[in-house]
Amino acid sequence: MDRDRINYLKKYIQRFQTGCNTYLSPLCDPSNKYVFVIGSGWGTEIFWALSNGAKEVVGIDPSHRSTEPLDELIQENFRKKVHYKTYQGILEEYIAYEKRRFDLILSHNVFEHIEDVLSTLRAIPEILKDNGRLAIFTDPLFFSSVGSHLNIEPWEHLWGDLEAKKDAFAGYEWHQYQTLNHMTTSDFVGYLKGSKAIALQFFLKPDRNLKKFQLYRERIAQKCDASILDLTTEGISAEIAWKM
Repeated sequence: MDRDRINYLKKYIQRFQTGCNTYLSPLCDPSNKYVFVIGSGWGTEIFWALSNGAKEVVGIDPSHRSTEPLDELIQENFRKKVHYKTYQGILEEYIAYEKRRFDLILSHNVFEHIEDVLSTLRAIPEILKDNGRLAIFTDPLFFSSVGSHLNIEPWEHLWGDLEAKKDAFAGYEWHQYQTLNHMTTSDFVGYLKGSKAIALQFFLKPDRNLKKFQLYRERIAQKCDASILDLTTEGISAEIAWKM
């Protein structure tokens, strides 16, 4: 990885620490905990957990991600040795070859990309200690105004013709759009019920373009029958347990 790319990704990790503070801090405290990160990407949540005193952090991501940017950031910001590992794969694969449990599991802007959310939630108790918690923030949900993850008009992926302008997007952007799971708020609640989870905290984030909704409502309705709740809810944050 060249120097420019490393520097860019270091800034990326640092920039999103604010989001972690805003959305994960109200749900959990990593201090003195063994932490597992679902969808660890370039290491944003690993760095956040270590910065907040985690004993050790293990991250997993389906894509291969070099740890060079994260390694450099950690060397620059920590005087004492910190402990972290990353794996390529999905949670179920990790469970198959690792038999350890964690105090805290984090997921930040990932669950809208997971293909089988219910299976993932059902698997989590296998690596969670009895008093452990899952802290999750997922945003933006597909039916929100920015749910496409593309730079387009609000809700355009629901009322417009994105195929006609496909060439305007970078390949990775279009791939990300194509692999979104279309999970709704109601779906997520159903998945929690199906996994026998206990919701200790549960919050909905209103859509950032809520005030513009009436301008697009008729156009959306012509092509999409999603509920108003799903159209105007951008994200979900929750603290979840399976045992008390």
